[in-house]
Amino acid sequence: MRSRVVVLLLCLFLAAPGRPVADGPRPIAVVVHPDSSARELSQAELRNIFLGQKKQWSSGEPIVPLYLVPTSEVSAAFSQKALGKSLEDLEKYWIDERIRGGAKKPRTVPTPTTARKLVGSLPNAIAYIPLADVDGSVRVIAIDGVAPSSGGYRLRY
Repeated sequence: MRSRVVVLLLCLFLAAPGRPVADGPRPIAVVVHPDSSARELSQAELRNIFLGQKKQWSSGEPIVPLYLVPTSEVSAAFSQKALGKSLEDLEKYWIDERIRGGAKKPRTVPTPTTARKLVGSLPNAIAYIPLADVDGSVRVIAIDGVAPSSGGYRLRY
């Protein structure tokens, strides 16, 4: 009898409202400064920005991309799904760019919170962070017309 009560209480606790439930892969939001004119990017534009091939916004202002540390689960998923590269291949890409005198590797930040704060204070910055870390200091942009809250959104970890 006592074991049934314990099991029942455990089930009630696990089903309690407000408890986070893992519904599968979580969205990665691409964020910009709230005053940025960017509202949407294509998958190709996003890739080109984070690979240093697209360096200016349509306004002519320089783009300041920010990477999360490569040990991050979010960074690994973003690298694979947005850039088409594993983290190892991405590091090789940046070494090759440096040797050839090409694009400079974007700044790396330690946490999504740091990325969000920097994007919120740098008008030309762009970063990727978990959607759950987004607040009013940044604006989320759609990728290929799809918002991170939509079911068809590809950038997930």
